[in-house]
Amino acid sequence: MIGNDCKVPAIRFEGFEGDWAEQQMSTMFKRIRNAFVGTATPYYVDKDSGYFYLQSNNVKNGQINTETEIFINEDFYEKQKDKLLKTGDMVMVQSGHVGHTAVIPKELNNSAAHALIMFSEAQEGINTYFLNYGFQTSKIKRELAFITIGNTIKHILASGMNVFRVMLPCDKEQTAIGDFFRNLDDTIALKKQQHEKTLNIKKAMLEKMFPKKGATVPEIRFEGFTGAWEQWRLSDALKIRNEAVNSNDYDFDVELENIVSDMGTLIGDTSVRTQAKSLFRKGDTLFGRLRPYLNKWWLADRDGLKSGEIWALIPSASFDEAFAYMIVQSDTFLSHANISSGTKMPRADWSKVSEAVILAPSPAEQTIIGSFFRIIDELAEAQYQELEKLQNIKNACLNKMFV
Repeated sequence: MIGNDCKVPAIRFEGFEGDWAEQQMSTMFKRIRNAFVGTATPYYVDKDSGYFYLQSNNVKNGQINTETEIFINEDFYEKQKDKLLKTGDMVMVQSGHVGHTAVIPKELNNSAAHALIMFSEAQEGINTYFLNYGFQTSKIKRELAFITIGNTIKHILASGMNVFRVMLPCDKEQTAIGDFFRNLDDTIALKKQQHEKTLNIKKAMLEKMFPKKGATVPEIRFEGFTGAWEQWRLSDALKIRNEAVNSNDYDFDVELENIVSDMGTLIGDTSVRTQAKSLFRKGDTLFGRLRPYLNKWWLADRDGLKSGEIWALIPSASFDEAFAYMIVQSDTFLSHANISSGTKMPRADWSKVSEAVILAPSPAEQTIIGSFFRIIDELAEAQYQELEKLQNIKNACLNKMFV
């Protein structure tokens, strides 16, 4: 590390003591070098006929993801035989989101890589998982900034990483710290899967509990309800709230950035007013008209102020408020909302949205459907908050358990 006088972490596992020692990266690995850098697109093939090609998009926040997968043909793969990654090696993004690292798991043993710095064959006493988490700390990120070059696109060089220095404890303490964060990451991944499963259940139930195009009844229905759903013009089901208010009477303020897409959860500071706002009240459905494809919606649980880029929608007397909240999440509503004005900053046009024709059941059935989805939303929100809490714990520990 650069100019670091502290030699012990703020938090330490029991049984470990003594100063950590500064060590240069070149002494920790037999080889630190670049993966292939150049044009590889002519060698891309289908998954069934190729070899996985690890790229910078797959490396972020200490993890390897397969959200995007590229595969290369056998001839190109064979040409990189001398640069294949092995289980336990570490890689670093060298261009773009520079400094992000990950450790190669056993299932990616002998993988080829593109535009990554490869830390191969760790020396005895070096735990690559420990180093991987060390590179996620605020302190090392700041120090990497000193050796990052480029203005528009950032770059970091293998030569710079060869001389980069970090603080290390003994190998047993490295292992203990690395294992702790790996277990924490496993817990976070499990909670994330549970959260995604809840959102997928909601999506599936929305498709089955609302009539499909051309139908007048849903595939799934609560017991005791029969008959076709009734057609409504949206303007007869929902109105935009326009209510004068003294903004000084409200300290709860919602911006588009505070609403989590697809889930109806609020985050961030909701008490800072930077411009004129209008009122919403508890039970209103808030919908982000700016860039409507972002799917920003929230069922208000209190009174407050909102920006002009958010609609506050009021259900008519024939509509349950929780069911009205589900209407804005429907394909019919969203398809009309995305017939928007503007190109770079598209905005939903109420004159177009209000003309949409929707289907709705009786008020009693609306109430049951709305309550059902509200339970799912509350579960998803609780899972999201738990994820946020775990991530905050991880970030706090990263900055307390490393020197």
